[in-house]
Amino acid sequence: MSFFAPRQGHSAGEATTGWRIIRGRVPYFDDFSVHHHDGYEFFLHVRNGTYYQLGQQVFPLQDYQLLVVPPGQTHGLVSPHPLRDLEQLVVQVSTDLLEQLHFDGTTARTIIDRCCVQATTQLFLAPQDYLQLQKLAASIPPDGEALAPLERMEALGYLSVMLSRFCQAFSEARSLERQLAQDSLMQDGYNHLLERFAEDCSLEALAERFNISKFHLSHRFSETYGTSLHQFVVRCRVAYAQLLIRQGEPMMSVYYQCGFNDYSAFVRAFSRIVGVSPRAWRRQQQPPPAPPFLV
Repeated sequence: MSFFAPRQGHSAGEATTGWRIIRGRVPYFDDFSVHHHDGYEFFLHVRNGTYYQLGQQVFPLQDYQLLVVPPGQTHGLVSPHPLRDLEQLVVQVSTDLLEQLHFDGTTARTIIDRCCVQATTQLFLAPQDYLQLQKLAASIPPDGEALAPLERMEALGYLSVMLSRFCQAFSEARSLERQLAQDSLMQDGYNHLLERFAEDCSLEALAERFNISKFHLSHRFSETYGTSLHQFVVRCRVAYAQLLIRQGEPMMSVYYQCGFNDYSAFVRAFSRIVGVSPRAWRRQQQPPPAPPFLV
């Protein structure tokens, strides 16, 4: 697939101390220019775009996809053919302006870096969120030049709200990603324990296997499954011991196959969970003797 040749090094033309907003539908678009600039750009693709280049990555665009571009990052629309009825919302803000805006002693640039930079490219907004952003964008002049002080103050208020919406969206997406990654990790750990509970299942061994802190593993497992990792392993071992006992395995072989270090530890764990000792439980599983035959 061949794209229109991008024009490298093209400046986006942002104001050095302000902003630039591009919004709405473009009936015909063929001005493909992979470029970079000194400010931040939020690019919301609504519909009818094809591909986007961000750094060295080129990926297909989907409806209501939101991207953030940090200063100096090469980016831009690319396509194998001109686009028709492209709809987008582009917000470019200079680093100077973001350094000037402070909220509780923190600059807007710091907030954006913390929430958005190096964020996922797989962030999608709901259509109603896009409509709200469109209303905000309509209240802001396309650029920050030649505004009277009161007009600039009002425009900065709307712009700050819009930037906060972007930051909130990225923060929520990253939080969800972390939650999904943790849930996936716990599911992998759960499956691993079900399959290999008779092996070394110490916190240290599992933390090393899954490359996380043993304290985080312990806390996350308890939070997810409502029991400690150690208790879960012991219950798996006792359940397997019950199966082996039903199958007639010798008692001294059972504890070893289940992963207990010694027989006394096996008896204590089994008695605590089942309520009786392993030998007593075995007797309970044996059918009662048949009554004597009556002539």
